[in-house]
Amino acid sequence: MKTLYICLLVLRILLTLQPGYIHPDEFFQSGQEIFFGLGKEVAPEQRQPTKHISLRNGYETVIGGVVIDEITATWEFEKEHALRSILPSTIMTILPLKFYSKFRRECKGLSLHQCIAGWEILVIPRVFMAILSMILIDGPIWYITKSRRACNSKVRLLEGIPIEAIVIASSWVTLGFLNRPFSNSLETMCLAVLCMLVAIDIQSSGKKSIVPVAMGFVGSIGLFTRFTFAIFALPTVIAMLYGRLTTKLNASLLEKTKIILTTLLLIAIPFVAISCIFVQHDTAFYSSQSGSDDNSISFISAIRVGNIAKYITPWNAFRYNSRVENLSDHGLHPRVTHAFVNLPMLYGPLAIAFYVSIMMRGGGKNRDTEMNVIDGMLNGILVLGLGVLSSAPHQEPRFLLPLSIPLVLMHGGVMKKHPRFGHSVASFWIIFNILLLTFFGFVHQGAVLPSLMALPQIVANGVGLPKAIIYYHTYMPPTFLLRNGVTKEINKHESSQEPDNCTNNYAGLSLCRHVPIIDLQGSDEAELMSSMLPYLSCLSSDLNIVYMVSPRSIMEQICNNHSQLFKCTEIWNSFQIATEDLPTDVTLKSFVKDSKMGMYEIKC
Repeated sequence: MKTLYICLLVLRILLTLQPGYIHPDEFFQSGQEIFFGLGKEVAPEQRQPTKHISLRNGYETVIGGVVIDEITATWEFEKEHALRSILPSTIMTILPLKFYSKFRRECKGLSLHQCIAGWEILVIPRVFMAILSMILIDGPIWYITKSRRACNSKVRLLEGIPIEAIVIASSWVTLGFLNRPFSNSLETMCLAVLCMLVAIDIQSSGKKSIVPVAMGFVGSIGLFTRFTFAIFALPTVIAMLYGRLTTKLNASLLEKTKIILTTLLLIAIPFVAISCIFVQHDTAFYSSQSGSDDNSISFISAIRVGNIAKYITPWNAFRYNSRVENLSDHGLHPRVTHAFVNLPMLYGPLAIAFYVSIMMRGGGKNRDTEMNVIDGMLNGILVLGLGVLSSAPHQEPRFLLPLSIPLVLMHGGVMKKHPRFGHSVASFWIIFNILLLTFFGFVHQGAVLPSLMALPQIVANGVGLPKAIIYYHTYMPPTFLLRNGVTKEINKHESSQEPDNCTNNYAGLSLCRHVPIIDLQGSDEAELMSSMLPYLSCLSSDLNIVYMVSPRSIMEQICNNHSQLFKCTEIWNSFQIATEDLPTDVTLKSFVKDSKMGMYEIKC
């Protein structure tokens, strides 16, 4: 078991190199694209999911002291919405990159934007999150498992590595999500720590005042990471209060009230203090954006003039997500999607075990009060989390990542507990996770990242610079991957250009404003043509080139429809599966052939 567990930890680190593209929020909410994305100046009528925003006087990150003059932000980080706190993105991106830069001689005397390459911006935050998950997820699961076993007199004390640790380490959720800088991953880590703090408090009979203080600290980080954290955290607070009351069963009502109020106060003081730090930096970040009426207003000034509420990002996110008309812009799902699609897809056998336990529950409560408190907390997180999130009509699988903690702790032992079915469940678990990890970790939109990283060599081998690079029917391209290297090719082809046309020698392709990256997402063919043709200028004598990146099945149709207008040449391709644009041919050979994304040179 020890060797297996160590191998799984090593695998978690190695899989930070996986090319699979699970969801754009990994890059566009974590800070990689926000802080290091390249400015994409395109025509105003062309739809772009991100906006290039200048920050007046710059914004200095609280971690690392990095001054940011401009950002490439999605709508959530625009001042009109202010739905996301900037500090979690800083923790997941700036913190590990700043630490990493200390060990690079090339970074001496240079800013992160000057010395860090795109692949480093991709991998280093992933490695950081993988290590953090070992500490803040595996560690709490070990501790809580020991606590639950110690409370159960029928089970001998834990020796060696618990099966729950093997389960969480082998889950494709851990190997595909939790080792990437998703806000949901950080939310899951915060919940795991809260659960461990409750277990510590129960074991100490509520005598350690530092435990509720730590809960307030972690609770604030979790809430400002994602507002949904409040749903998962509520059962942990109730469990702590109940656990402390059970140690004073013979106390008077006044004494019990004092215990409750004292505990809540110990949680509230650090919670409010840390929340003020978050709001202070969010105020500085959002008020510094160009066009803001507040003109870099300070935290104290915002309180004084009554504007502070618009910089409390969890409150803004809650208000936005509570309106169905807002959620309809992101896709509406049946209310049962979480329960019957997302939960089984994420956890497979654990989800089945959870549903079976609900149907079979009805007696045999454990007599140990301490174990009842912990189990009640874990079940409360499962039921409340799944129930409340299912009431919202927009349901994505990653919203349920925090449920991995109670699911593993409550049902991870099913693979060892039942002599008759344990081996079968374990086999199912292994096959299930290999399949899901292979799909989402490697082949799902798996050519988007390699296409960006291949661009420097493609430009170097080409006959000239493209006038634009268009991504069509793909996930959003994270432009930070183009940092470092491509500018040298631009200078090779256009040696006469003024140095000021590019920001510096370390900049990426689209910092040279005349080479925009246009993300058309799933727009129709008419919008594609209206975006591409002005760059081709087919009626002029200039030989203009446009690079277009799109699934092969889509490109074949477009090139055939417009063969009289322009010529398409495939210059690069890589295997991927895009569930949004699956090949229509039913034979295996044609499916494999068309399940590729290509980069095409388009010219008249």
